[in-house]
Amino acid sequence: MTPNVEEAVIAALRASGLKAYADVPANRPERFCTVELTGAASAARGAIRTCAVAVQSWAPTRYEASELSIEAEPAVLAMDEPWLMAVEPDNSYYFASSDGLPRYQATYELTVCT
Repeated sequence: MTPNVEEAVIAALRASGLKAYADVPANRPERFCTVELTGAASAARGAIRTCAVAVQSWAPTRYEASELSIEAEPAVLAMDEPWLMAVEPDNSYYFASSDGLPRYQATYELTVCT
């Protein structure tokens, strides 16, 4: 069975004390993260699968969103799941939402054993 990478990242962020969700909640907290699987290598490659994950950090200001993104990174990098082989940070950048709210996005590559 293929692990749910999004749920695992959300759980890691929550365990570190951050508010994290798969979707933007209807009643948005002031500071929170959303997690999205943005791509994955074909499972046909065998038992090892590579997943691209975006962690979006939302806050009232651009600076606070940047700081939240920095806070979230150690939680993602410290993930310890039996199926997780590696977590590599990829990129971090400002990524304003479509409604103009401040948001940073950090991307990670997770190597998992399926």
